[in-house]
Amino acid sequence: MATMVPVAIPDASEADQVVFNLLRDDPVTDGWVILHGVNQRPSDRRQGAIDFLALIPDAAILCVEVKGGGFEVKSGQWYALNTRQPVDPPGKRAEKAMYALDGQLRARISHWNGDFALPMDSVVLFTDTTWPPHLRPLAYPTVGLPDLEVGANQTLGQRLNQIAAEIRDDLPDSPALDPTTVRAIQDCLTAPAA
Repeated sequence: MATMVPVAIPDASEADQVVFNLLRDDPVTDGWVILHGVNQRPSDRRQGAIDFLALIPDAAILCVEVKGGGFEVKSGQWYALNTRQPVDPPGKRAEKAMYALDGQLRARISHWNGDFALPMDSVVLFTDTTWPPHLRPLAYPTVGLPDLEVGANQTLGQRLNQIAAEIRDDLPDSPALDPTTVRAIQDCLTAPAA
């Protein structure tokens, strides 16, 4: 089982709770540290929180944005099906938060302050929507839970592990995400504010 931080999220959205339980209970996530609601800059609300931050040893860091409910795309504009109102394209918030996290980790983890790419990416996770390939947000890895359940025959942990392995393969010279570094990241992000 993954180490979940916090150990429960009773006040989170239903979509977040579904993802939390899937990740917590998936044997593939054994050894992972998964943080919920990571807010790197509490004073800067524009950055928002990372829904889930998956620290996958020997692979990568995934900033996961969870999108519950249905969506549609018309002429490049995203709409929430429940309100029919325009919404920002999924992934933008996760990408901004990921870049802020990159800066924070480089500043606080001494051996990560060099000029190299960290093994990190943002992922958009749709809990209720299956997407035809032409509608997927192309800038980010995308996971649709219905896709996994129906066609891919993968668990969520397996799919995220696959994405993390692809990131690691694309960045072979990036620093290792060994257990000591995973612990340092966890401590950095969960330490009480001074």
